[in-house]
Amino acid sequence: MNLPKLSALLIACGLVAGTPLARADWAQSADPLVVAAKPGSYQTQVQNPPTFSWARHPTGSGSYTLEIRQGATVVRSYTTDRTWYLPSTLLPNGNYTWRVRPASATDWSSERQFSISAVSKPFLVPENAALRTAVLARPRPRGLPTSVPAVSAWSAAMKAERGNALQGLSNEVLLQTGKLALSKDANWGLTASQPATAAFVQQQTSVRTQINLSGRQLEAAALLYRLTGDVRFLAEALRRGDELAALDPFGPTSYINQDQATRVIALSLSKALDYLGAALDAQRRTLWRDVIAARTGEIYKDLADANMRFDQLPYDSLRSTNLGYLTIIAALTLGDIPAATTWFDFSVRGYAASLMVWSGQEGGYSNGTAYAEYAADYALQIWPPLMQATGINLFNKPWSQGFLTFLMQFVPPGSKNHLFGDGQETAPEFRFMKAFASRFATPEAAWYARNLSGNEDNLTMLQAAYPLPQSSVTTAAPPANSAFFPGIGWAAMHSKMADLTRT
Repeated sequence: MNLPKLSALLIACGLVAGTPLARADWAQSADPLVVAAKPGSYQTQVQNPPTFSWARHPTGSGSYTLEIRQGATVVRSYTTDRTWYLPSTLLPNGNYTWRVRPASATDWSSERQFSISAVSKPFLVPENAALRTAVLARPRPRGLPTSVPAVSAWSAAMKAERGNALQGLSNEVLLQTGKLALSKDANWGLTASQPATAAFVQQQTSVRTQINLSGRQLEAAALLYRLTGDVRFLAEALRRGDELAALDPFGPTSYINQDQATRVIALSLSKALDYLGAALDAQRRTLWRDVIAARTGEIYKDLADANMRFDQLPYDSLRSTNLGYLTIIAALTLGDIPAATTWFDFSVRGYAASLMVWSGQEGGYSNGTAYAEYAADYALQIWPPLMQATGINLFNKPWSQGFLTFLMQFVPPGSKNHLFGDGQETAPEFRFMKAFASRFATPEAAWYARNLSGNEDNLTMLQAAYPLPQSSVTTAAPPANSAFFPGIGWAAMHSKMADLTRT
């Protein structure tokens, strides 16, 4: 066929860019900050079912139809008002294509191919209605494992595993009771400005430091009262809860002025409400709930505004963490705060679906190992109570298991510093990696946890289900001597992982 005829044919078919009938694949944005269209590239998925995601349609459509096919046969069809979808049922092994369109139009995206095989690990998350029913049926404290009874009922084995953590946290709380100053709005006189002044940045650091200490003291005291019944811990929990509840949700600790502080206040009050139960009087309970509602409402608004902003722009480490906080606050306060239903439906399944934003599905972490350490710390604060409240075990998500492999390969026992990204020059805090690994019942996780120095943080240890999963492993074994993480382009090669003096 000669060139003019070929060009005419392509134009007639609408395959030449710039012609009236041509159309771009709108599901994949040219903006690298917009969520990528996944899955695709004929990749075998590590998770069954995978999470589907796409860029917003240019019309700004508020609803989409997702279609999954095998050959010409439509095997699944879903409608969603988000630009992602996580099916709640497994896909049989096989090769698939998927496409998506606005629910009110026929502008289908390009088809993308993926496979489900024997290596694809099941990870099911029920739909929102079923999740809410399960949460509301869970007795208080809904965020604490039933395998962690009052200390008076601890077995000898449990005392051996957690006795030191109980004593250590008790000593910490009692020491801080007489030492830690109360937070007051009057301590901080500046408000947000653009550009931020040096004085305001310094104030943000001061607020974060103080609120982190007060929030931990509240959470720890409430937990210790729940475990021991010691009224000294109840008195301190009430004192600290009242301290944080007295801070203006729209003042210097507000979301706009210090979002890290406002999320800590909201979460620590939520956990305290869950742990203290009937020990709280009605007036105090109402006040704390109102504060949680005001602060968490600002977090939700920031993530959901502008037509579900965060769905489209997920590459934001601060908002990614805020989504996790919103998720657990919603789960703990569902049924107590009216707005928690909206928060819950927005965040819980989205958080479970989106954990691989900083990597490919294999579990890498592109921001470097220091930030991966921080991610492990946040996971230990959010995932265990979320599992108890909802039944969603994020440690079982295939991405999470790959993330543990990433930590083992790039922060192995004996590492002197982190790798790549911000904080690469710092020494690892192995207690976070040790704790994260202890939540997996695999020989490799047991090897990693048992060969890392230090002890897990006392607070997360006392909130963990008993026994720790890694303690059930009888024979620990090191991971492979090498690993490749194509999603971030990292490869690890060790002379011998079992040798702590490895190259």
